[in-house]
Amino acid sequence: RLRDDTQISRFLKYLIKDEDIQLFMTGWNQMMKSQEYIYLNYDSTNFNTHADGIEIADYGHAKVDEGLPQFNLSYSIRQEDSMPLYYELYDGSVIDNTQMLTMLELAEEYGYEKIGFILDRGYISKRNIQSMRKKGYSYILMLKGNQSVCRTVMKEYGAAVKSLEGYYIEDHDVYGKTVQTQLYGEEEYVHIYYDDVRASEEKLAWMARYSQWEKELDKKVEKKTAVKEELNKYKDVFKFKYDRNGYLIRYQRNSRYIKEEMNKLGFFFILTREEMEASKVLDIYRGRDNIEKMFRSLKSGVGFEKARVHTTGSLRAKVFITFITMIVRNEMFQKIKDLRKKNRKYYTVPGIISELENIECTRDTRNKYRRKYAMSAKQKAILKQYGMDEKYIDRRIGE
Repeated sequence: RLRDDTQISRFLKYLIKDEDIQLFMTGWNQMMKSQEYIYLNYDSTNFNTHADGIEIADYGHAKVDEGLPQFNLSYSIRQEDSMPLYYELYDGSVIDNTQMLTMLELAEEYGYEKIGFILDRGYISKRNIQSMRKKGYSYILMLKGNQSVCRTVMKEYGAAVKSLEGYYIEDHDVYGKTVQTQLYGEEEYVHIYYDDVRASEEKLAWMARYSQWEKELDKKVEKKTAVKEELNKYKDVFKFKYDRNGYLIRYQRNSRYIKEEMNKLGFFFILTREEMEASKVLDIYRGRDNIEKMFRSLKSGVGFEKARVHTTGSLRAKVFITFITMIVRNEMFQKIKDLRKKNRKYYTVPGIISELENIECTRDTRNKYRRKYAMSAKQKAILKQYGMDEKYIDRRIGE
C-alpha cells in the first residue's frame, strides 16, 4: 500500500502524541536498565531549519552556520554496544552546558543508578560536576587545557610526563600519569597525557598561523591605519608599537608567550571521579567516538540532515521515529560484527541494506510467489547473522 505525502504529513502531525512518545521512552529504558555498571556517552548536535512554524528553532552556536535558526538534539547512548537510550529535543539558543542538567534529570527519572557519563569538554562546569556528584553518578570528562586545575597539574607533572620515562601507554601510543587533586571542594583524579605526534602536528599548525598573521600585520603596517582595537586577535602573540596618533607602525613576536604555548602542545587532560589507571581511562574515553558516528549516521545514513517538517508537533514526531530508526540501525550494525572483521569496508549498514534489497520475489503464471533470483554468497552470509537462511526467505515469500 503506497502512502502519499499527505498521509505521511497527517501521521506525523496528528497520530503521534507526546504521551505516546513518553510511554515508549519509559518502557524502553525499563528494558535497557541493567544491574551491571554502565557508561553512557552523551552529546548533542544541531540542525538548521527554514520552517517558521517550529517554535523551538532559534539562533545559537551552530556547528555548521548557515545563518539560519536551529534546533538542538542530544542523545544518550550505552557505550558498550552504542544502543540509544534516550534523547532530548530542545531550543536552538540553549547551550549544551546548560542542557546537561535536564539530561541528568531524565537519567534519574528513568531509574538509572549504576552509571557513569563520558563527556567532552563542552560540558565542563562546576554546576554540572556537582550535580553528578549529588546524584551519585560517576564521570569521565575531558577538561579544557586552560583550566586552572590543568595548569597546576601541567606545571608540576608536565615535564616528567614529557620526558617519556616510565609513562608510556602502548595501546594508545601516548604517555600518561594519574594525579589526585582537589576540584570544587572534593578529591578528584586528573589524568595528564602527552602525545608527541600530536604535539608536532599542533606545532606546525601554530607556526603556519603565526606566519599568516605576520602577513596580515605587514599589510596593516604598510597602510598605517590599524588601531589597537583592530588587533585583539594578535595581542598575545605579538608586541605592538604605535605612532603618536595610535596607528600601528611596528610589531614583533612575543617570544615568551609563544614558548609557553609551544610547551603546552600535545597535552590533554581527563577528569574522573573514581580512581582509575590512566590507560583504562583512555580506553573508555576513546570509545566515545561511537556517539559521533551515530550523529553522522543520523544526518547522512538515515537522511535527517534536514527535518522537512513545518511545525513543532511534527518535528517531535519525526525525531521520535528517527530515534527508533537509530535503535534498529544499531541492532543491524551489532549483528554484523563478525562479518566486519573479514571486510570492514564492505559490511556497513548501507552496504548490507543494498545487498538485501536485491532479494526480490515475483508472481508466476500460476499466481504463486517465488524468489526472483538465486541468492549470492554475500546475501547468505548476511542473513545468517540475523538467524535467517534461504528456506526461511522462501517460506515467508510463500506465505
